[in-house]
Amino acid sequence: MTRLHGGTFRLLTAAGLLLIACSLRAGAQTDDGHTPVEPSGGIRVHAGIGVHTMWINGDVQAQREISPPNPELPGGGITGISPGIHAQVEILPNSDSRFRFPISVDAFFLSGKTTYALPPLPGQAVKPLERLLLSHTANIFGIGAGLMYSIIKKPNIYVSGQATLNYIPPTDYVARQYRAIDDSTIVQVVLHPDTSGHVRGGAFIQAGVQVDFFEPLLLDFSVGYGAVNILGRDTDPNTRRNLLIVDSDKGPKADPEFIIGYIGIGFSVIWKF
Repeated sequence: MTRLHGGTFRLLTAAGLLLIACSLRAGAQTDDGHTPVEPSGGIRVHAGIGVHTMWINGDVQAQREISPPNPELPGGGITGISPGIHAQVEILPNSDSRFRFPISVDAFFLSGKTTYALPPLPGQAVKPLERLLLSHTANIFGIGAGLMYSIIKKPNIYVSGQATLNYIPPTDYVARQYRAIDDSTIVQVVLHPDTSGHVRGGAFIQAGVQVDFFEPLLLDFSVGYGAVNILGRDTDPNTRRNLLIVDSDKGPKADPEFIIGYIGIGFSVIWKF
């Protein structure tokens, strides 16, 4: 799965800050120097679709290196920024209201990779360099609902909070041994570290800006912080395990399930109905 790198992260952040600065200047006045006023009315709906990223942070096992030499510290290898798709509907009581009620759907696609060089065994003849590639893929699907408040109406600079319900389906883990000289596969094994799907309750808070693109479209840029599994974590010492890791062992020695927090950046195009 395609991953976004640090340069892309900084570029998105800089573009968002520039968008906010330009919109504050351009949105404050119309051509005749007056602040634009929208006619009030009944309930309105805005619908949008775009991209949303997930950057897991904190010292959680999901982002630790996949490490077969040390089975006591299994990781998931999910570092950096993972891409996602975001769709949202905003319900406005009327055009004058500073409050909106967002309902959202998200899909995140996570992947991690770790590569090891395999030296010859003691007493073994010299052989072409071989490597072991460990790859781990997972998805998170979520729905959310909450409240949005417009701090400034033109452009719409807002803060928002949503409660989320997240589903983490079974994950895939692939171990591939190959020759470095020609990338030919020697052996490959596909495993499923966690064969069960999990449902967890989470939350996401964010701040963002919406600016007019051309009627009836808006552009939305936001930055926020969320948690995947605040509620519903497994506390049974015989079955509990951390999410998004490659270790499949369960038992009394299993670690408690830690909360997975993440930074999210979003960009959407919104249609005003």
